[in-house]
Amino acid sequence: MATVSNAPPVDVKAAVRIATTYFGQILQHPYSDLAVEEVERSDDGRYWQITLGYTLTDPSFPTFMTNKPRDFKVITIDATTGEPTSMKVKKL
Repeated sequence: MATVSNAPPVDVKAAVRIATTYFGQILQHPYSDLAVEEVERSDDGRYWQITLGYTLTDPSFPTFMTNKPRDFKVITIDATTGEPTSMKVKKL
């Protein structure tokens, strides 16, 4: 008897790769320190929600400033197709 898996065709590692690539293509500002902060699958299993944290590298910030603000985006990836469906600001 075959086992039925409810795992999505796009696994979490692939979803993170897709999200980080998409983020790099969409964001029009220089950034650094990109990191995966959270990964969550939607309740219905149809989407991955990947939270990425990053620091904008603004040339107007003095180089000695080490406490630069960190920003966060939530990128939603379709778990079946791997298509990014949204990128939103995450408010803390």
